[in-house]
Amino acid sequence: AVVRDLTGPSSMGTIDGGERRAIGAGDVLFIPAGVAHGFSEITEPITYIVYRIDPDQVVTLKER
Repeated sequence: AVVRDLTGPSSMGTIDGGERRAIGAGDVLFIPAGVAHGFSEITEPITYIVYRIDPDQVVTLKER
């Protein structure tokens, strides 16, 4: 598993047919591979942790 602590700005767009979820500090959200997702209504900087389960490291991560 790869764990990253990401802090910084983000961008947003729209996802057709998507579902909205209100989340907050301490919440845990599982998003399966290949599912489009994003953040909206962000009023202040956020910090989130990404857990990547990929023991064979076949999925390439985009570096900043």
